[in-house]
Amino acid sequence: GGKSVIYQVPGLALDGVCIVVTPLIALMKDQIDQLRRRRILAESIHSGMQPRDIDRILDNCVYGDVKFLYIAPERIDSELFRTRFAKMRVSLLAVDEAHCISQWGYDFRPSYLRIARLRELQPEIPVPFEVFTVIVAVPDFLAVTLPLLSTVATLVFELLQV
Repeated sequence: GGKSVIYQVPGLALDGVCIVVTPLIALMKDQIDQLRRRRILAESIHSGMQPRDIDRILDNCVYGDVKFLYIAPERIDSELFRTRFAKMRVSLLAVDEAHCISQWGYDFRPSYLRIARLRELQPEIPVPFEVFTVIVAVPDFLAVTLPLLSTVATLVFELLQV
């Protein structure tokens, strides 16, 4: 429910896994619990996990039926994640809670600034940002800082700037 519907509905409709970048483990767990209650296969990778569990989850994203993978922004810098990400059939790359940067500053999670590196590995992936929250917080944030907007997100961004 809520703003997550921006990426959850297309993530369900499209083939492949929807990668959701989010800074809060509690949010990841809540989203995953909600999806699993609806019998939707969702996983997360965050700090404190054992390497073998991370490896298993990434394998399931490449070769299995995982529909949603929630990751912390710092995971983007992991060579293991980047290697497996390049092999995944990714339906969407969603950036959730991106407004945290505009509210708490770039030092909050500097890894958010490196999300564009994932687009280098799979440039065709749509990126439906949590645009409404971000645009209300800082209108120029996405256009200037994260060069990832999909056509749909760009259109919404332009409409909301009026």
